[in-house]
Amino acid sequence: MEIVRIDSPTEAKIAWAEAAFKKAKDILLADKAVKRLLEAFKEANQATWQKMRELGIPDICRECALTEGSCCLKKIDRKFDGVILLINKLLGVDLPQKRLYPEGCYFLGPKGCLLWAREIICINYLCDRILKKIPHEEIVTLQQIAGQEMDVIFALQERIKRILLTHF
Repeated sequence: MEIVRIDSPTEAKIAWAEAAFKKAKDILLADKAVKRLLEAFKEANQATWQKMRELGIPDICRECALTEGSCCLKKIDRKFDGVILLINKLLGVDLPQKRLYPEGCYFLGPKGCLLWAREIICINYLCDRILKKIPHEEIVTLQQIAGQEMDVIFALQERIKRILLTHF
């Protein structure tokens, strides 16, 4: 199974992820490394969001989105690859079939991101407003925690690619 190119339209990446999920779901979910990495991702993701809530980052983002617009712009979904969308399918996420906000990311919903597993830029990016409001030591702690999530996502993507290239 050829993996969809990163420069493909978002709709093509979603279609690929849906087809790959149907074709490879059983093999992927039976793989011990994939299962272990999915569980590790859930824990790491929960830790990242817990720290972000503790620091008030979702509130800062919500306030900014209501007054200045969201950082989740239309161009951001170009950074997503098909494998991260496939990971979301493995996690039980229903991928959107249309863009909700014309100038927003394809994966932006009324309450924020519709995805559970996100690309590195979405996990790691902190705007100037956040950097000015949150003490530097806390930002460093958050980045260390988020770094664990990013490490797991990378390992999971690589394992899935290896399985897809081997089996299909």
